[in-house]
This record gives sequence, C-alpha cells and structure tokens, in this order.
Amino acid sequence: TQFCGEGQECSFNSAVKSITGQRDCRIDTELYEGCSNYGNQMAGFDIRYADEWFNVPVGLYFERTCEDSTGQPWEIADCAKMVGVDTRIN
Repeated sequence: TQFCGEGQECSFNSAVKSITGQRDCRIDTELYEGCSNYGNQMAGFDIRYADEWFNVPVGLYFERTCEDSTGQPWEIADCAKMVGVDTRIN
C-alpha cells in the first residue's frame, strides 16, 4: 500500500487505516461526496521458469500488477503486464 503524499494524511493512524483497507466517507455537496480508500492499494504476482538450454542458463518470466478500484474489493483496474527472457553468456 502507498499512503501519505502531497495533500494527504500522513500519520500512524492513517497508515493503519491504509493497511487494513478502511475507507474515508464524507458528504460535501460542493466538492465531493462518497467514499475513498485510505492509501493506494496495489497487488501483483510474478512467476519465473529457469532451465538450461544447450548448457546456457535461460529464464522466462511473467509479471502482472494491478491497482484497486472504487468498486468491490475484487474489482481491479489499471493492470500492467511484463514478459521477458533472461540469460547470461560467459
């Protein structure tokens, strides 16, 4: 989770609220109405397969990272993917 930043709360209590997924709800008819999460929740995973091909080490990897959304907890948004190959040659 990411929290603090310019114009945002930055205290121990806001850190706990951010980690536990609590929401900040307010009713302000002029500026804002609704709820938002404390902090910016992100989640991701990566996998890597390693082997030797013709006595050369080779790795294949995949990573996916997404941000939280304003809807249900299982809805995710703004996903990024990375796929690659790595090796080394002596």
